[in-house]
Amino acid sequence: MPETKEFARTRLVQTNLTGVFSKARSPGIAAGPSGIASLLDPALLTRLQATDAPGARAFLERILSRQWRPEDQITPMLKPQIGVTHPLTPRVEVDNNSFTSNNWAGSTIKGSFTAAFGIWRVPIVSKSAMPPGTACDWNSSSWVGIDGTYGSNDVLQAGVQQEVSANGAASYTPWYEWFAPKVAGSPNYIYQTNIDNMEIEPGDEVFCGIYYVAQRGEVLFGNTTRGHYFSIVLAPPPGASFSGNSAEWIVEAPNTGEPGTSLPRFSPVVFSTAFASAAANGYGDPATGDTTNIVGFGSILTSVSLKTMALEIDYAPTLPDVFGYAFINKKTGLTEQHNLFLSADGHIHALWFNFTEGWHHEDRTMLLPGVPPAVSDPFGYAFVNETTWLTEQHNLFRSADRHIHALWFNFTEGWHMRTAQCFCRACLRR
Repeated sequence: MPETKEFARTRLVQTNLTGVFSKARSPGIAAGPSGIASLLDPALLTRLQATDAPGARAFLERILSRQWRPEDQITPMLKPQIGVTHPLTPRVEVDNNSFTSNNWAGSTIKGSFTAAFGIWRVPIVSKSAMPPGTACDWNSSSWVGIDGTYGSNDVLQAGVQQEVSANGAASYTPWYEWFAPKVAGSPNYIYQTNIDNMEIEPGDEVFCGIYYVAQRGEVLFGNTTRGHYFSIVLAPPPGASFSGNSAEWIVEAPNTGEPGTSLPRFSPVVFSTAFASAAANGYGDPATGDTTNIVGFGSILTSVSLKTMALEIDYAPTLPDVFGYAFINKKTGLTEQHNLFLSADGHIHALWFNFTEGWHHEDRTMLLPGVPPAVSDPFGYAFVNETTWLTEQHNLFRSADRHIHALWFNFTEGWHMRTAQCFCRACLRR
């Protein structure tokens, strides 16, 4: 990508990843408080400077007017994480402008945007009460992006991964990604691409600008607490819709969420500044958009609060009715723990564990057709049937009609629920 007049205030430096260039300030404007502003597209900068929108003014005052040292700009060392992605899973509408998904929590707005900006603090993360994901860890990301919600097949995004290992150690990694369907010629940055030479710690204030300019994408990202920042330029992946039809401010369980990825407990993620910009001088406000919360293991795990050009995402799992039991599985000889809980949609879920296979999750309401929604009182027990000598599990719950139903299981016959298994007095008298 040769340097052109468009880059008169900047120069392009090849990174270690083919097709990605670092955008650096030209020597003549390397100093001064407005230096970092030169990394923005001039037309976009003019729009930000001309507006009274509170989000744009806050970004100008907090980020673009700050004295950033030229020597603190990094040329990012990029490390693609092949297979790790951040697209939205299908959403379920709860009510007007409110949704749940398996992996996104935050605000999404519909429009025609060329830029999205955010300032937030990196959360503190720790193990959650939910089982770990398939990598035996708990994983999350906080990020800003364009596209990916309302029909586009791609999303340009950047943020911070917050991960907790099996032994409880937390790590924090900045990254970017231009997700798009993999086709011939797709660059590796269609996957999460880590910035290996940028320090991030919990509590740091970070900022991000994502924008489309002249058939390319650009990312401006920095850590205001530690003073480091970078700007990169990259071409759209082949096949990307590149439409700018949405902007997002998100906390995510990457790779489509549970069961592959389990969300850690996290301190509140407060986007103190969050707004999008359109070429026609319009501005997008997350307070006017759709909210989405993450559902995992049968519970709603997050809570989103919207403000004018700002939002907060909290780890706030619903507290279901719970019950547990343990038994020796006579087929396998393993001691198993089964923890039952009631989810917000009336499904009975089980988290079960043995030391050979680890944790498993099962939506037991979905195992059989016609199981009524539960409203309260999940209960379970296991015993050896002295007629068949089979170990049986019985999971009981109360439905909306006030009947108590049972789902029961053994390894010869599998799962059952029959009308005769309703134990209310009216049914027992039949």
